[in-house]
Amino acid sequence: VRGEWRVKDYGLDAIRLWFGASDYVHTENIAEGGGFEVGNRFTNDEWEGRLEAQHQPFVTTLGTLRGAAGVQAFSRDTQGQNLEGGDSLLAPAETDSVAGFIFEELDLTDRLTVRAAARIEHTQVEGSGRLDPLNPAVPLSAIGRDFTPFSVSLGGLYHLPGDHVVSLNGQYVERAPDAAE
Repeated sequence: VRGEWRVKDYGLDAIRLWFGASDYVHTENIAEGGGFEVGNRFTNDEWEGRLEAQHQPFVTTLGTLRGAAGVQAFSRDTQGQNLEGGDSLLAPAETDSVAGFIFEELDLTDRLTVRAAARIEHTQVEGSGRLDPLNPAVPLSAIGRDFTPFSVSLGGLYHLPGDHVVSLNGQYVERAPDAAE
């Protein structure tokens, strides 16, 4: 689902919404007694959504400022089952995340634009694993971890004659590990 409302009022230029979901299952067959039977089943249920508000451009003492702010959320449940009675190939895990972000662009002159962005996220990963992954005799234990990654970027664009642009960008990026990591 994707939508956009061009508000053009109350200081807002547009509001955008995006949502997607997936319910995935696949099986792996094994040869058994001259035929095939399901040996492993992998599942992945996930959804992701994003809501963004773009403000109307406004003139500051430095130049015209344009930008957007929003939130993004994500949830994923994964599992890999061994249907032959052995250990699961991928222990059940759940990852939930919510983030807030902002992006701003300032035209200092008709040729020079600076851009800045920031994002903060909270991710919770819950699953099971062995406290000693090299020792299969150690039983699976419930494990949960929380992460709060933060990212920022700063860049500039300089418009050259002939529709050419030179840009310079720098960023600092953190991310939370996936459940499988």
